Parts: sequence; structure tokens; C-alpha cells
Amino acid sequence: MRRAPLGAIGGLLAMLAAGSPLVAQTRSSAEVGFASVNFPLDGLWLNGPWVRVQVENETLQHRVRGGATLLASRAAINASADLDAWWRRALQGGLAGEVGGEASAVTGDGSRSNATLVGGARLTHTLGDGGGVAIRGTGSVSWREAGPLGGRGLDVAAWWRLPGATLSATVLREETQGQLFTGPLRSRFVGVVPVRYTEATAGFTSAAEWGSLTLTGGARRDPDADQRTEGTWSASVMEWIAPAKAVVVSVARQPDDFIHGADGSLSMSIAFRFSGALDRAATAAPRGPVVVVDPGTRRLHIHAPGASRVEVMADFTDWETVALTHEGDGFVLPTALAPGAHRLMVRIDDGAWRAPVNLPSVDDDYGGRVGLLAVEP
Repeated sequence: MRRAPLGAIGGLLAMLAAGSPLVAQTRSSAEVGFASVNFPLDGLWLNGPWVRVQVENETLQHRVRGGATLLASRAAINASADLDAWWRRALQGGLAGEVGGEASAVTGDGSRSNATLVGGARLTHTLGDGGGVAIRGTGSVSWREAGPLGGRGLDVAAWWRLPGATLSATVLREETQGQLFTGPLRSRFVGVVPVRYTEATAGFTSAAEWGSLTLTGGARRDPDADQRTEGTWSASVMEWIAPAKAVVVSVARQPDDFIHGADGSLSMSIAFRFSGALDRAATAAPRGPVVVVDPGTRRLHIHAPGASRVEVMADFTDWETVALTHEGDGFVLPTALAPGAHRLMVRIDDGAWRAPVNLPSVDDDYGGRVGLLAVEP
């Protein structure tokens, strides 16, 4: 029997690092909670408190995200860290390309130390009304008991944005290496075997003023495994209890993750999330910044009551972030805009980048939406 090469606590850390909802991601957040995880093939339960800290920066050209997770078990304190960065470039005809990668590591007295690097490239094509398709190829290397283990993967994804919700589907083909263990809790290393499987998943994400809901479900087909077809599913609910505080509840069934070294598990976690005060407003479509252009001066005016800082990122700023000047009851860009159609995004008090609510929105060539502003001559 071949299994993922990481011990149970390392698998728990990997689950916690990946278990946050896919919506309402903040520029910086901290989660403190409790997790209960069952590893069925080992007959093992793990229960304990954990802490997760994450920082993210994203523009239309790049996304950089890093995080760290700390788990306090009865036997030891274990930690994991992860960092991923992706750079984007618009091509022609609705096409865009991305290149980037991720690095992760797990260490501690209660787990086998592990490090993984993944690199890849993705090509996306946006469709009308918020849909899109993408194809991505990846290569990976993981350092385990047997030394470096290489892998490669190819996945095809599609998504469709509805009012207040997003539907998605992914088909993945992975070819990598796994390690064999025997003895109590698989403590004795035997050797390395090839791993080849195909996995298909579908997802639903919805965001509203109260919070967010994320559901995924799918199946993995692995002809060389003891269980050739295995189901996978997850559900996460986040509810805001204050402008900067939320409760997050997650449950999941995850098969072995041979790339990052996490054992298959059944898990449940509950946590308090602490984040930016305006992230709650960013999850609800009806409210947000309002943009107008002075017909005489062609200066940009943004109305954002209660805001202390407003920034704009647009084609007329070469997609660089520019802070606006506070004037009267709004914020102003001092320079005149050139006549014609412009694309722009607005950020309030370091919250999420958003399209202004009073403008029509169009695809941004990366699977998202930007506001379309018409300036008269």
C-alpha cells in the first residue's frame, strides 16, 4: 500500500493552511481556532488549537501571498510556512498568461520535516458575462526521506460568475512519486513508487453582506491505489460578527496530497478570523465607491463616505496604484483624464480592489472584472 509520505500532524498543518474559504480573502488576516482531524487508515484522531497568519498583496499584474500555521499538540509544537507568487501579462483577444510558483515547508517534533517547490505557467481566456477557461502546467520537487521527489501536473479549469456567486470546474492529471512505509503508524520507510491519478472537482462560491459560503465536490481516479476511486469534498462558511471579525467553520474530506505530503483525512475546524474592517463591505455587491468625472475639468471624483484613503489603479495610471487627494466630501485625481473609454479599479482604506458600483463592469483579461469609465471630450 502506498501512502503520502508525511506524518499525520504535518498533514493537519497542510490542511489548515489550505482550508480557508476561497472568497473574502484579505490583504492580511489572522485565524485562531480548534481543529479535529481523523486519519482513517491509521485509526488516528488529532485534536488541538491552531493559529494561522496570512498576508497577501494583489494587483492586476501580480499576486504574492505568504502564511504561517502553528499547531499545539499534546506531544509537540509543529509549524508550517508557505509562499506563492504569480505574475500576469495580458496578451491578445482576451488571452492572458501567468508564471509563478510556490514554496512550502513543515517542521516540528511531531512530524517528518518536509519542503516542496512548485513552478508553473497558466494561459487564461476570458469569456463574456464573467466566464473563462484556463490551462496550467506545473512541475514540482519535494524533499523527503528518499531525497528529492519530482512530479508534473496538467489541469484545465472553467468558471462562470453569476450575480453574487461563482461556479467552477477543474480536471487535473498528476504524475509524481510517493513513498512506502510499514510498521505502526507507517514509521518505517520502504521505498519510492510512481503515482498517477486523474481528479475532477466542481465548486460553488457565494458572497453576501452576512459572509460567504464555499462548497466543493469531486472524485479522484487512481488505478494503482487500493481504493481506485475516491471522493473529495469540502464546505466552509464564514459569518461576520463585527466589521473586522468573523467566525469560520470548515469541514472536509481530502485524499492524499502527494505533492505537499499530506495524508488523506476527514477534518473539521472552527476559528475566529481577524482582518481589515472593510473586507466585510468588499464581499457584498450592492455597496461601494461611486465614480464621476467633472465635465469641465475632466477630473476624476470618487465618493466614498467614511473613507480616510482612496486609491485608484487604471489604464491612465499604467496600472500603478495612485492615491487620490481628499477634497470636500470626496476624493479627487488632480490631473485631467484623456477623452475616451478607460478601465479602472478602486481601493478604500487598503481593502480589496473593486470596480465602482455605478459603472458597467467588463472582463479584466485575468478572469476578474474592472469598471468601464467613459470620458467625454
